[in-house]
Amino acid sequence: MSPKVRATLLGLVALSAVAVIGGIPSGGGSRSGLVSLTKPAAARGFLAPLPGPVGLAPFYMVSSTAGFNFPLWSIAYTTDGGRQWQNVTPHGVELTVPTGAASISIPSPNVVWILSGNAKASNLITTRLYLTTSAGHHWTVRPFFSSSVSYISALNGRQAFVMTMRGVAAGPQAVSIYRTEDAGRTWHLVARTGRRGRRSFPYQGGKTGLFFASPQDGVLTGYDAAGHAWVYATHDGGRRWAPSHLVMPPELQGQPVTFGPVAFFGRRGRGVLIASVFGFPTVIYQTTDGGRRWSLAGAMPYPAGAASQTVDIASQEDLWAVVNVSPTEQPETALMRSTNGGRTWHRVPGSLPRLVLSLDFINGSIGYANVVGGDIWTTTDGGAHWFNLGS
Repeated sequence: MSPKVRATLLGLVALSAVAVIGGIPSGGGSRSGLVSLTKPAAARGFLAPLPGPVGLAPFYMVSSTAGFNFPLWSIAYTTDGGRQWQNVTPHGVELTVPTGAASISIPSPNVVWILSGNAKASNLITTRLYLTTSAGHHWTVRPFFSSSVSYISALNGRQAFVMTMRGVAAGPQAVSIYRTEDAGRTWHLVARTGRRGRRSFPYQGGKTGLFFASPQDGVLTGYDAAGHAWVYATHDGGRRWAPSHLVMPPELQGQPVTFGPVAFFGRRGRGVLIASVFGFPTVIYQTTDGGRRWSLAGAMPYPAGAASQTVDIASQEDLWAVVNVSPTEQPETALMRSTNGGRTWHRVPGSLPRLVLSLDFINGSIGYANVVGGDIWTTTDGGAHWFNLGS
């Protein structure tokens, strides 16, 4: 499995509805419903790389030429580096959720897991699991047992973890974590809030992400009632959780820090964690034991006038970032790079377009950027020159 795929594509999620359909499975698991294999939608030419709904990243490149895009209602796939996008949406499906969000996990180039509703269905609240192991050529569609807020973290085409939660983000959130080993046919409860003991995660506050490196090792990110961020780790497949050892820099202590994303590489428990708060430098943490302990690697420079920072984890050592700076009415976007895991950074001179929303580097040469307006730009020389794929 490509470290790049694990780094940038694991565990993307946004808000969903709070209703629960069909109840919650018991700890022994629950059959998730009938299975139907669907063909991609009839050929409608190629989809333009349109901007996705709020909560969905516009595109994910899984190699130098192949990638996925999620325009409004649809799923698109490219094999030529984003110049053309083929519609691979399951027949009869328009992806949506009542609040316009979905959860996506792409653990390998051909495997995509999606939790979403269907705008063409009579019951918009019903959530379904869409799974392909053939880059969208064939899809398996299964009813999903809950339409509450969900985070999905998939390991391959058969194994995945899902966190469902109820309650507003500003208050206590009841959370349940489920696991499947048969491509979503059955789900087994492995952990939930409300269980007594010290080997669980907090009930108070919010939960912001679920990331698994292996069937045993994973981390859960969130914040307490006072707004202080935390990271919990598991090493037995989610049954027991304990706080990760992580030291916050003095300047970030007491600030509304957000943890994530978390990227894991290989089977040795090595990973990268991003910590950010508006108005302060983005901080990089490294782990070598599956998230039990995180060491502070460094911080990305935060120039005067910076409006936002976006970090892309290409590998454990190779990190890229964009800084949108607005010192005047003419915004400027700077491209930054670290080749030592976030310890030091340098600015990459080049023709990066303004107002970049997301960044996706495949290696030290090939990268992609999505900008305001939905255009996708690419570079093949490490950011020195950028070209608009839509022009």
